[in-house]
Amino acid sequence: MNELRVGIIGVGSRGRTLARNMAEQYAKAKLRVVAVHDMNEHTMSTIAETVSGQFAENGAPESGVRSCADGQRLIQADDIDLVMVTTTSDGHAEYVLPALRTSKHVYCDKPLAHTVEDCVRMVEGADAAGKPVIMGFTRRYEAPWRQARELVAAGAIGELQMILIRDIIPYSRYFSGWWRKREWSGGALNDKGSHLFDVMNWFIGDLPLSAHAFGTRSISPVVAGTPSHCRLCERTCDYRQRPYDPEGFAASHELPKNHRDTCVLSGESDAYHAGSVHFRYPNDVIATYVYDFQGFKGDDQETMELIGRTGKIVLTRHVGTLEVVTDFGRARETIDCRNSGFSGSHFGADAMLIHDLRRFCDGAQPPVSAREGLAATRMVWAALTSMDAGGRVVQLAELPDATPWKPEAAVWS
Repeated sequence: MNELRVGIIGVGSRGRTLARNMAEQYAKAKLRVVAVHDMNEHTMSTIAETVSGQFAENGAPESGVRSCADGQRLIQADDIDLVMVTTTSDGHAEYVLPALRTSKHVYCDKPLAHTVEDCVRMVEGADAAGKPVIMGFTRRYEAPWRQARELVAAGAIGELQMILIRDIIPYSRYFSGWWRKREWSGGALNDKGSHLFDVMNWFIGDLPLSAHAFGTRSISPVVAGTPSHCRLCERTCDYRQRPYDPEGFAASHELPKNHRDTCVLSGESDAYHAGSVHFRYPNDVIATYVYDFQGFKGDDQETMELIGRTGKIVLTRHVGTLEVVTDFGRARETIDCRNSGFSGSHFGADAMLIHDLRRFCDGAQPPVSAREGLAATRMVWAALTSMDAGGRVVQLAELPDATPWKPEAAVWS
C-alpha cells in the first residue's frame, strides 16, 4: 500500500485526536501527517512535534511534521495528498473551498459549517469540482449505529415510523468554549445535534418537511459579579472547566475566542442549554431529539429508540448495545456491538473513520458527504428558528438549499 501524505488545518482537540488515530493505524492505513496549521502558533508548533513523535513510535518514516503559518499555502503544497479541515466551524468553508479546487482529497469535520449559507457554498463547490467531501459524523462510523441501520434496512422491525433520540450529557463546555456563540459554531445544537439529525436522515432515507422546537437557557441562571473565566475565579462551581490559576491565564497563548473556561454563569453564551426538537418526514414519519447539554454522566447519556410497525430497537451508546424487540413483541434479543476499538475515541468510530478515509482516498464513495452535512445543518437552523420564535412550525423549504437531493432510500424488506 502506498503512503498518502496528510495536512491538517486546525489542531485543537479534534485535529489532535485524528492525527493520533492515523499514527496508531499507520501500518494499516498508511496515512501520514506531514504538515499542520493552526491560528495559534504556540499550539501549532507544539502539536507538530507531538504528532511527529507519535508517527515515529508507530513505524512511520522519521521525516517530521512541519508547521505552516499559512493554511492556504498548506493546501497548495505539492507534498499533500489529503487536506483535513478540523478548525472551528466558522473556518470550514475558508479552507474546504480552495482545497476542492486542487487535485487533493478533502475531509471536513462536522458540522459542515456554522451557517446554512456556507454549507450551500461547500456543496456547490464539491459539485463544481466533481468530487465529494468526506465528513466526520462519528455515528456513521460507530459499530452499534451501523448494525442498527442494517437491522432496520433488513426489515427487522418493519416499516420505520418514529425515531426518538435522547442526549442528557455533561457538556457544559459548550457554554464556556468557542461553541458558546452561534457566530462561531452555529450554536451547541449545531455541534452536537447535527450528528443526530444526520442519523435521522440516514435511517429514514429521506429529508424532513418541517420542524417544531422549544429551547431554554434557564438551566444556568446568570450570576452577577462572577469573574470572566474559571482560572480567575476561586468559587466552588459544578461547571468549572479549569482550576484557579490567574498567572496561567495571564500567560496563556490561547486566542480569546478559544478560551475553554469562559464563565458558564456569565450569560455570554447565546446557545440553548436544553430543548426538544421534532421533525415531520414524508409518509408521516416523526423524529424527535430531546437534549440537555448540562446533564450528568451515566451509561444512558445518549440513547436512540427506533419504532417500527412490528418492533423496536433501543441503542444505548455508552455501553454499545442494541435491545431488539421483533414480531410484535414476541421476540427479544440483546446484541453487544462492542468491537476491539470500542474503548477508543468516539467508541471506536475514529479508528473506523481512518479505515474509511483510506478507502475514500483510494476511490470509494464516502460513508457521509457534504450533502448530508448541509441537510443536517439546515435541520439545525430550522430548529433554532423555531426556538427563537417560541415554537413556530418551520418549513424546511424556508431555508437556503443547494440543488435538489435526497439520501439513499431506506428499504424495509
